[in-house]
Amino acid sequence: MNHTTSNARSSNARRRRYRYVAAVAVPLGLTLALGGGIAAARGAETAKPTAAPGAKLEPGFTLLFNGKDLTGWAVGLDDKKFKPEDVCTVADGVMTCTTKSYGFVFTTRGDYTNFVLKLEWRWPEQEKQTRAPNSGVFFRLKPRGQTCYEAGIQYGVTGTLWKLGRQCETDPKRSDRYKCDQSENAERPVGQWNDYTITADGGDITLEVNGKVVNKGAKAEVVPGHIGLQMEVGSIQFRNIRIKELKP
Repeated sequence: MNHTTSNARSSNARRRRYRYVAAVAVPLGLTLALGGGIAAARGAETAKPTAAPGAKLEPGFTLLFNGKDLTGWAVGLDDKKFKPEDVCTVADGVMTCTTKSYGFVFTTRGDYTNFVLKLEWRWPEQEKQTRAPNSGVFFRLKPRGQTCYEAGIQYGVTGTLWKLGRQCETDPKRSDRYKCDQSENAERPVGQWNDYTITADGGDITLEVNGKVVNKGAKAEVVPGHIGLQMEVGSIQFRNIRIKELKP
């Protein structure tokens, strides 16, 4: 691909990301999918996920996704004609997100600052993706203020570090104003589960895909925020989402 085309696609992706971080989940008082039903966010902030059968839980980690329903999570959608259950379902310990509207699933708790976040994800093999599937993990996310960091999940280029309204120093050889490309493609074939480890420790950010460090950031903004799972193109599945909070 030529440089002009690459820049245009990067600019379009950036605008899409800003659009739903800014507009999709604006006030947390909107109607949300929680606990397998519809509830107000305020009433769900105290929900505590319980361990799902067979989930991998290392010492010091806590499950964010219980593998049974969306307790502790909210769904924000750009297109209001869709209901949360139209785009996000849970079965057999797996959360399946299908992009019918730009949006994301995010934790109702919004004070995650320093942590190690681990999750498994895959592109469903049985689904025919008409476009290269595209998702991501938002962190230190402020839904009201369109600001966050994003660990990109995009077919063939997983591991991009996006800086959406936030500052962070990255490798200048792989960076532009808004993102830093991953150092290598460590993604497994479609249908296979991948491991993502996202570490935000003070000003340092590290992204690992299947045990390989593919991106780093330094002097990042140390601010609390939500964790979100993006829906942009195609379908994606998540499981075993867990977090270990780090001391400042």
